[in-house]
Amino acid sequence: VSTQSTWDICNMSTAKKDEVKERKSPTTVVTSLLKYDTPFLVSTNNKGDATPLEKKEEEKTKVSIDKLLPSFKFKENGQEWQQDVSQTPATRDDVINLEKELSKRLKAEGAKETGICPIREKLYTQCFDELIRQIGIQCFERGYVLRDVRDTFFEMRDKYRELCESMLGYGIRRCIQGEAKHNAISQQIQKLEEECTLLVKTVEELGKEAIEKEEKAAQEDERLEKEHASFVEDKKTKIAKYKNDIKEELLRAKH
Repeated sequence: VSTQSTWDICNMSTAKKDEVKERKSPTTVVTSLLKYDTPFLVSTNNKGDATPLEKKEEEKTKVSIDKLLPSFKFKENGQEWQQDVSQTPATRDDVINLEKELSKRLKAEGAKETGICPIREKLYTQCFDELIRQIGIQCFERGYVLRDVRDTFFEMRDKYRELCESMLGYGIRRCIQGEAKHNAISQQIQKLEEECTLLVKTVEELGKEAIEKEEKAAQEDERLEKEHASFVEDKKTKIAKYKNDIKEELLRAKH
């Protein structure tokens, strides 16, 4: 063997070792009730170009699970990884373990038992996807129909959620309008109450003024009556005096 060939073999061995070092298992772990296969390396190009470096040892079964459920793709340390949905058929124990894991995850993540809860919705969606996977492996058509049922249910859920949000927004707008109207009416009532208070004070002042005028008028009438009585008495006295004087003059004239 020539020196050049030996050098090329050494370089190829070194490249293989470097390549193996780069192909370390990723630390990203999919925490989902949907069962996935072991992730495999798709590309080491940061630009995202598809340069396959590994192939799965087992060939895919005839059932195209990837058409029912998408693969999980992620990047780590400049490498692009892909994790396909598992195509391993499920057993009775797998279904029982799925139910137990669902209950465990619901408690661990603090899902609410009633009302709207994103955590419970996420876990039940993963559980539904796992059931689609298990059924789709046995019968692709059955899994396809079940996926359509899931998508239709999600579409209805989104429509109801949109309707609920629209109704909630309408209710909030009506509440704001009602509050604004209530504030306007409250201000108007306060203004009218102030006007009523002012009018009451005006009536009280006018009442006091009227009483004072009545008292002054009564005093004036009393004074005028006294003056009139004094004037009449004075006139009577003068008339009586004039009468006496006339009588005395007549008596004098007779004598």
